[in-house]
Amino acid sequence: MISLHETGELLKTIKLSCPRFSVPAKVEDLEKLTKVWHYALNVDVDYPAFVFEDAVGSYFAAASKDDNAPLPGDIRAHCKRVIDRIEVDPVRGPNLRKWREDKARERDARLNGT
Repeated sequence: MISLHETGELLKTIKLSCPRFSVPAKVEDLEKLTKVWHYALNVDVDYPAFVFEDAVGSYFAAASKDDNAPLPGDIRAHCKRVIDRIEVDPVRGPNLRKWREDKARERDARLNGT
């Protein structure tokens, strides 16, 4: 899961990479935008934060000059592509599997009240 802070950092990266991406100047509006993106990126999925970072790079690697700025759904689609690549990577694949196992243990511990 990407944290609220990490979501804000992701938005900054997108803005740096895509000048057409609109980021509000007012702090309270930026906080609202960050919360909306945070929710949208995390709803019904649980990826490690680094997957979202890689997904932004993947999005821009596939984008052309005529594309619009990304929306959360675009980044989520690229998260899936990143996961697919990591799963077959001999170095990163085991790290992803360990992350998944750790998350499963945490979930089981919460369900068991420990």
